[in-house]
Amino acid sequence: KLEATAWSITIESPTSKPSLSVMIADGCEGVPPGSSCLFRADATASDGSQPNVQYNWTTSGGCFIDEAGECVPSVLGQNVNWTAPSGSGETTYTVTVNATADGYESGTDTWPIVVPEFSSTELALAVSLVSASAIILVGRRRRR
Repeated sequence: KLEATAWSITIESPTSKPSLSVMIADGCEGVPPGSSCLFRADATASDGSQPNVQYNWTTSGGCFIDEAGECVPSVLGQNVNWTAPSGSGETTYTVTVNATADGYESGTDTWPIVVPEFSSTELALAVSLVSASAIILVGRRRRR
């Protein structure tokens, strides 16, 4: 006597994709107008694997220096060079990195950068001029 055998296979899609946790590991707090700063980001996969990650950087102001030395609003790479605008007035800009990998939910991190009204060179020059003026005025008063 033969027994009937039946097989059943159910293939379901995963409930969710693994995700990337992104952290800007290196950056800067304040950059004088026209000065540059180096940034680095790291991404960690929630499933513990090490996928090939692409980092896409954008900014609300200033620019990134690409491989050709051009000032561009966005750039790819784990390490980037951001340059503050040379305009005046204290402003906070935001640098954002978005990490993507095939089969993973993307991750994003942001970093605020304060660009003061004057660069450190301009501030030093202003202090020197004020100091020199004070010395001249004191010298003139003593001669009288």
